Amino acid sequence: MEQEVVQNQANSSVAWYKLADLIARREREKALNVFRLLSHSLQNKAYVLQLEGDILWAMDDAGAVDRYKQAAFIYHKDKKIIDAIALYEHVYQMAPSQRADLIVIIPLLYALIDYTEHFDKKINIAVALFEKNVLDESRFCSLLNSLVELAMTSADDKKWLKEKIAAIKTRLPEKILTKANLLSKL
Repeated sequence: MEQEVVQNQANSSVAWYKLADLIARREREKALNVFRLLSHSLQNKAYVLQLEGDILWAMDDAGAVDRYKQAAFIYHKDKKIIDAIALYEHVYQMAPSQRADLIVIIPLLYALIDYTEHFDKKINIAVALFEKNVLDESRFCSLLNSLVELAMTSADDKKWLKEKIAAIKTRLPEKILTKANLLSKL
């Protein structure tokens, strides 16, 4: 039995080596086929998507962005917030066309883990994009509502978040405050 386990590990190592070789030689289809076989041995769906994204990214395939976003979504759902942030930030940097979509997710994740410095940077970007009409009103209001909900329902004391939202409110027109139901909240 022990010899069988050692043999399986050796076969797996060879397969991962083969995958790396195919990627290095930029043989996309073969690499993806080997990866799909290997992925059956992995239990973590988000990690599988992330690895597939890495392979596609190495092959300059735009499909990498979708895999990374899918993996980040699953990490977020599974409350692996740091992993979700890492992937969303990676996509934010590598795919500027995705920034308007991600800027309504990333600040919320930073707020969840109380990482105020990065929250400040991203929420300021979101406000600036909204002010420049790059970020549409409904997504911006959705972000604000999510932040307010987090601030009001969190078991942790999110006093810092309440203060940040109050500061943001002073920068926004009353129309947006009304639409986002922020006039009476906080």
